[in-house]
Amino acid sequence: MIEQLNKKYSLFLSLIVGFVVSILFSPLIFPDSDGYIKYDSLRSLGYPLFIFILGKNLKLVVFIQAFLSILSCIYFSKQIKIFFEFHKLTTLFFFVLISLIAVKISINILPGSLCFTLYLFSLSYALKSYKKNEIKDYLISSLFLLIAILIRPQLFFAITHLVIIGLYLAYKNKKNLIFLISVLAVIFISPNKLNKFTNLKFNNVEVSISDTWNQLLILPLFLSDISLLDHFENEVSKDLFVLSLRCVEQKNLTKIKTTQLNQNWIYVLESNSFTVKNCTNLAVSNKFPNYTHEMREKISKELYFDFLKAHLSNDKLLFLTDLIKKYSFAFINIFYFFIFLIFCLVLLILQMYKYNIKLFFFNIFILNHLSNIFIIGLGAPLLLRYRFYTEVILIILILSILLEFFATKNVKKSKM
Repeated sequence: MIEQLNKKYSLFLSLIVGFVVSILFSPLIFPDSDGYIKYDSLRSLGYPLFIFILGKNLKLVVFIQAFLSILSCIYFSKQIKIFFEFHKLTTLFFFVLISLIAVKISINILPGSLCFTLYLFSLSYALKSYKKNEIKDYLISSLFLLIAILIRPQLFFAITHLVIIGLYLAYKNKKNLIFLISVLAVIFISPNKLNKFTNLKFNNVEVSISDTWNQLLILPLFLSDISLLDHFENEVSKDLFVLSLRCVEQKNLTKIKTTQLNQNWIYVLESNSFTVKNCTNLAVSNKFPNYTHEMREKISKELYFDFLKAHLSNDKLLFLTDLIKKYSFAFINIFYFFIFLIFCLVLLILQMYKYNIKLFFFNIFILNHLSNIFIIGLGAPLLLRYRFYTEVILIILILSILLEFFATKNVKKSKM
C-alpha cells in the first residue's frame, strides 16, 4: 500500500488527516507553549516564527503539523521499505505505528511534532543520497536538519547521520569532500548566529538562547557538596558556588541530601532538574543584578567550566560514574543501559566483519539515538518527550523486523 502511494494520493491522505485532526482536537497548551507563541528569549527562533507565519492561529498550527506528520511518515516508510526490503504488511505496520505517534503529538503547541517531521524527512533524503550516490538529496537532507535545529537545538544530534553518509559520498567522489565540509560548517555555525540576531532584534537580548549555561550546570551542582569549594580557583565562581549550593541544599536537592533521605538520587534529579537550575539563576542574578543577559551568560559559562574542573580535580572516577548513572535513566536503569551498549557493540562488530546495508542503516539509527541521549543528558532531564525522536524509530523498526522475520518464516513453511 505505502509504496504504491504516489505524490497525489499522499498529499490527499495528509490533507484529510490534517483536517480531521484539527477539527476533532483542540490545540494542547503546555507551560512551555506561551514562550513559543510570544517568542521568549529562552526559545530558539524556528517554532515562534512558524506560529507567527500562521498568524498565531493555533488550529491552523495543528492542521499543518498533522498534515506534515503524515506526509513525512509516508515518505519515510517508503524509504524504510526499500532499504529493509519489507513486505506490504510489514511496511503498513511500520507506517501505521509511526503515524499514530506523529499524529498524537501534532496537537501539541510545542516544537516536537514539527521537529519529528523534519527529522524523518532528513533521514529519508539521507537514505536516498546513499542509495543514488547523489549530492542533491544530501543537500536536501541537510536543509531539513538545519531547519529542525533552528526549531529545537537538540536536533543537532542528527548531524551523526549526515557525517556518516557524507563521508561515504566523499569516499565515492573526493570532490564531494569540500561540499561536505561546507554544509556541516553551515549547520554548526548558522543556527547560533541567527538565534543571536533575532533575539537581539525582537527581545533585546544579546545571546542566542538565554539560560543555556545554567541548564548545563544542573548535574554538576546536584552532585556537589561544600568540600568541592577547595577546588575552585576563581573567587567569583567560589561565591556563586556557595550561593547555588546553599539554595539546593535548602530544597534537599543534592545527591548527598537525597541519599540521606533514602531516595533514588537519579529520580530526584530528573524530577527536579529545572528547580536546581533556578538556584544558579538566582545566584548569578543576586550577585550581578545590573548585568545584561549576555554578561550573565558569560559568568554562567565560566562557572560551568570551573564546576567541571572542580569535580574532576576532586574525584574523576566518582564524577564519571555518576554521569553514567544519570544517563542510565534513559534506559530504565544501569543494567539495561549496559545491555543496550553491548547490543550496539555486537552490531558494530558485525558491520566491520561483513557489510550489510540493512545493518548499516540500523547502526546509523542507533548512533543517532546515542547522540540524542548524550545531548539531552548534558542539561535537560532524559524525558520521553526529548528521547522519542530516535527511540520511537528504533522500537518500531525492531518490531517491524521481527514481524517480517516471522511472516517470511510462515510463508516458507506454507510453501513446503
